[in-house]
Formats: sequence, C-alpha cells, structure tokens
Amino acid sequence: MTPHATRRSVHSFPALSLAATLLLASFGALTACGPPNPANSGNLTDDTAIGKNRCADAATGQLRPFIVEWDATDLAGFEAKAARDLVFVKYEGCSLTVLEGCSDAGIPGRYGTYQPPVFTSGTLESFEIATEDELYAKLPLGVASFGGRLSMGEQLKLSYYVTGTRNAARESVSAETLAQNPKCAQATHFVSSYHLGAFELDSREQRAAEAEVGVGKVGGGGSSKRSEKNLKKGGELSDCQTQSQRACRVPIRVVLQPLGGGAGEVAGVAGPPVSAPADETPEGAARALRAGARQKRDRADGPGCLEDLDRADRLDPHNAHQEGYTRALCEMQAGQCEAGKRRLRDVLAAQDTGRQKSDAELDQQVKILGDSQCLSSEGTPEERINRALAAVGAASARGDTARCVAEGESIAKLIPSLPMPKHLPPRATANVVLMHTANCLLAAKQCDGARTWFDRYYEAQFKGTMSDAEYAKLAKQQSDQFVSRCTP
Repeated sequence: MTPHATRRSVHSFPALSLAATLLLASFGALTACGPPNPANSGNLTDDTAIGKNRCADAATGQLRPFIVEWDATDLAGFEAKAARDLVFVKYEGCSLTVLEGCSDAGIPGRYGTYQPPVFTSGTLESFEIATEDELYAKLPLGVASFGGRLSMGEQLKLSYYVTGTRNAARESVSAETLAQNPKCAQATHFVSSYHLGAFELDSREQRAAEAEVGVGKVGGGGSSKRSEKNLKKGGELSDCQTQSQRACRVPIRVVLQPLGGGAGEVAGVAGPPVSAPADETPEGAARALRAGARQKRDRADGPGCLEDLDRADRLDPHNAHQEGYTRALCEMQAGQCEAGKRRLRDVLAAQDTGRQKSDAELDQQVKILGDSQCLSSEGTPEERINRALAAVGAASARGDTARCVAEGESIAKLIPSLPMPKHLPPRATANVVLMHTANCLLAAKQCDGARTWFDRYYEAQFKGTMSDAEYAKLAKQQSDQFVSRCTP
C-alpha cells in the first residue's frame, strides 16, 4: 500500500478513543516482532521509485546477466533459436524478453548467426546473496522470482561451472538493419555471446527451534538450525568434471550488446561489421531461401522446405529448375509421396545425359529414396515399414525423439493387421521399428520412454511364443538389462 493510500484509509475512519488507540498500538508492537507479512514481502519490482531506479541501473550496468530463473522450456526455446539466428531481446533491467519473431522465417541467419562453441577449462564458482542490493547487482533477472525470499529472511547461493562460450559471428547490429521487420520493433539488445555450463541455485533459511526449559533452571535456552533447499537447477554440476561434459552445456549466462544507431555501430562506437551484409536483391534473397530449403530437407521438414522453395521461385523464377531434386524429396516428406517420386524420376532421368541407366535402375533409385523419405502413413504395409525404419534411423541421428515416437506409433497400429508368424517379415521387420524407437529414446537419455518402447517391442515379438509365466520373467529381465544402459 502506498503512503497516500494509507493516509486516505486513516481519514476515512471515525476518531478513535484513547483506549482503542492504545490497544492498537500494543498489538502493533507485538506483531512487529513476528515474521514479515507475506503480503508486503513479494515482488521487489513493484511500482516504486526505488524499484524502478534499481532496475534502470541494472539495465545499464549489468550486461552479463545470469538466466538461471528461466525454466526448461525457456532454455530449450533459446537454444533452438540460437541454432538458427542471432537472438534479439527487449532488456529493461529486471526483465529480459526474447523476441521470438525477430528473424526471417525463410532466410536463416539473415541478421547474423553464432559460431560453434569454444570449450574451455573451467572451475566451480559460487556466490551468496543475502540482501536486496546484492540481488539487484548479481541476479537482476531473478528479482521478481526470488525477491520475496530475501524479504522473508532467506539467503540465496548460486553455484555454477562454465565449460564454453558461443560467440556471435558479427560484432554489431544496427537498429536500422531491423527497422523493416515489425517483429523487431521492441528490440533493445542482441545476445553477442552466451556461456554454457551447469548451475544450482539453493535457498537457505535460519529457523528458531523450540525453547528448552528444564526443571530447576531459571530460564530457557534457544537453539537454531539452518535448512537448505534447491530452487533451480540446470545441467549437472557433477558432469562438468567429465571428458564429454554432455550434461554441462546449458546456457547459464548471456552477454548483451545494445543495438547501434547506424550500420556498423556498437554502443556508439563506429566499426566495420565482421560479416558481409546480406544480398538484399531478389536473386540474393532467393539463393538464401533455397539454401534454407536444403537445410530443412535434411531435417525432414518437408512443409517448411516447400514453403521456402515456393517463396524463392516467386522471387527468382528463372532458377527454379535448379532445386528439382530438393523439391521432390520435400514433397515426399510433406505427404505428397507419389508426386515426389514422379518428380524425382524425371530429375534422375534428366541427369543421366549419357543414357547409361536402365529404366529398372532409375525405378530402383526412386524406390530406395521413396522408402527413406515418404511418410510411413503412405504406401503398402511393406513400404510403410521400410519408410518408418529409415525415418527412425534419421531422426535418432539428429536427436528428434518426437519423430521417432511418431513413426513407432504409426507402425504399432499397423502390426495387428500383419500376417503371422511373428519371426518372419513383414511382422518381424515392423517389430524392429519398435526396437529402433526404444534405442532412439535410449540415446537421448529418456529412460522411462525407452523402457516403454522396449516393452512394446518385446511383447510384439515374443508374447504368445512361450508360457505366460516364462514370458513375464524374461520380459522383466530383458527390460531391466536394456534400461540399465540408460543414465538420465
């Protein structure tokens, strides 16, 4: 409640009697010794002059904020965006917002990209936060999330380990560069680099224990104890000491750089950009779109690939024929299997200028690529199974567990309609798809999912081929042995 609001409240009540006034005063004195009122100990960024000034100071003085208050979804979104484009943000001291749409959907890296990570030897670092001033200075983005804990008498401790850094491929970005993109209108900074590693944020509080009063003692003795709990965690600190450091590559801190006022400016200091400016001609934009389409083709993003190719062809129709092969594969990936195979057949025939391949050889090439690119929801049962096998293998290689599961589900629904016996194709081959799905999840350290899919494979392959008791015993043994290879 603001001071003005307090005065209005007092003036609205009738005059108090002396006794009532003394009673209220004595009650206030008693409660003043108790714990802070939660209603008055929350967000430190309330609309007060002090809070606004502190956040304003953080915005200008703290350009290397930790992002430990982000949840797993925020971190995953940041990593996905940084894998394709420079990350632009709206930074207002105690608040940092990633502008998801500040990019060109068809031209990856149009405003800049990041270089591969540079890994370094690191050490475990830590610091404690006991006051509001320290929170603003050391963890400004955590003011809203953790400020109330400090008001309640808790202390924070951040332990972190930095294993590497990803740097932007360009030194500066001007506001003028982004001016034509309305989704970038709120951008104030871009992430010029970010640190990878792991962290743990703990909270500690001091609690008074019960007073102990003994017989024959004049007074009682009090004791205190400290309790500690983990508030946030990213990666695994224990993994930072290993060779691979696979679980020690989480973004934990960003380095922000203000947008310049003109081309080549960095925080008011002019300088040449590191990377050459993008070709803004229609032909240059079309080249970038076609390059992006090929990248989406390799990620099996058929719809996105076709969208980029269509956009490129409108900008530069004279060179549309150059991407016939890519368009054919993307049509297959987008569910247009037969159209894609026909186009691929024409492309392969046109490339065989020496007429050295027979029709049968061309058809076989089309079949092989069709089995690897067309969706497992299309074609004969054998074609669907072969396509799912190829799709799960490719998805596993790029860590796309969602695609693995989708392909596994598609074939799991098909299996009951396949002819027996279980140990012969096509049913045995379909069962292998379930096993590959389990391996895909195992490689991604999704242990519970890996066990589920192994159990589904084992049931499809072996249930009914032995007694129920023997099956139950072997299924449990094999499942436990399979999942023992998984360490989340």
